[in-house]
Amino acid sequence: MKVLPGVALALAGTGLGVIALRAPEPEYVAPTAADVEAHHAAPQKLEGGVPAGCVVLTIGVDGMCCTGCTGKLYDRLRATPGFVEGAVSFESGIAQVVVSKDADPKPFVDALQFDKYVATRMP
Repeated sequence: MKVLPGVALALAGTGLGVIALRAPEPEYVAPTAADVEAHHAAPQKLEGGVPAGCVVLTIGVDGMCCTGCTGKLYDRLRATPGFVEGAVSFESGIAQVVVSKDADPKPFVDALQFDKYVATRMP
């Protein structure tokens, strides 16, 4: 009877070993310190005045969980055609974007709608 627990343990260990060997390689790569620092580089508020011929769009963003989110959102705004200047605040959950007066705000709102983020244009 003392042999049965040992055999069960050996079989369980063998089964887990087979599963571990057949498992796919993990795809997640932890960010480096430089990656984290780059994502924290997003301005938190607009500085200075609004250039002539431009307006400020205010966009509420739900889904930010940390200050690292601001960098991802800011990068998306910067990549949107018509971007002049911008800022993303984790504390207030708001993104502000300086664009020309005749710019369509929809691409900026759409740029912030990805992953877990929900963006809404504010008045």
